[in-house]
Amino acid sequence: ITMIRGAQSAGIATYDRSGVGLRCRVVNGKRTDLEDVLFKRFSRSYADMTCGLFQGHTRFATSSVCNIAGCHPHQWLPRSKQIAWRHSTNPAYRFVCERRSVESFITHNGDCD
Repeated sequence: ITMIRGAQSAGIATYDRSGVGLRCRVVNGKRTDLEDVLFKRFSRSYADMTCGLFQGHTRFATSSVCNIAGCHPHQWLPRSKQIAWRHSTNPAYRFVCERRSVESFITHNGDCD
């Protein structure tokens, strides 16, 4: 996350080893460091977790009120069972189709209607 003067909210999303999505979002207060606020909250919530991939975003509320609902990342697809393909560890098969719990988060610029 890059601290940009005037950024009003920020969020970060990641996935634990079992594929469960974890999201933390914050709204900046007066005279606070947005990056510090976000990472302190994330560390408190997910201190025992190891992750490798993160998705983050800072936001300026230019067309709406600055609140948690407007913070990114947004949950685009709620956790549900879907058909997914994964690379096989068996040399006889390149890919294996299976039903898995999946979810996704997005960040975007502008309205996403």
